Amino acid sequence: MGFVALLERMGCSVVQSSAGIEVRGPGGRLRAFDADMSAMPDAVLAAAVTALFADGTTRIRNVGNLRIKESDRLLALETELRKLGADARADADSLVIVPGDLRGAEIATYDDHRVAMAFALAGLKLPGVRIRDPHCVSKSWPRYFEVFSALR
Repeated sequence: MGFVALLERMGCSVVQSSAGIEVRGPGGRLRAFDADMSAMPDAVLAAAVTALFADGTTRIRNVGNLRIKESDRLLALETELRKLGADARADADSLVIVPGDLRGAEIATYDDHRVAMAFALAGLKLPGVRIRDPHCVSKSWPRYFEVFSALR
């Protein structure tokens, strides 16, 4: 299962055309999910941030390798999701996210481009999200925040 299929499972509608892929939210709350994401570890951060806006408990399994990337991404997710109001718990190879009373917060990036890019997504729906050290995205996509701003 790819990330787009996961978004469909969460309740989004997806339209593919020669111009690209358009994803629309369900209009209400997203559905929580339980998924083995070992085949797409780079998508885990975006999926976890998206789970903030889901109805229910999300479980992301078999992603222990996230602890040995540019940062300990499971620890980063647990810490930063909690700042935004979720109950997030990481263990050796999984993450459980229970949405709570969400609020804006200053997000640490751990000098990790994927942490910065994923948590920026929360700012699309949640006012007051501030990304510390946004320039860490220069590793993979120097113009990320410029392109991201056009989506708002």
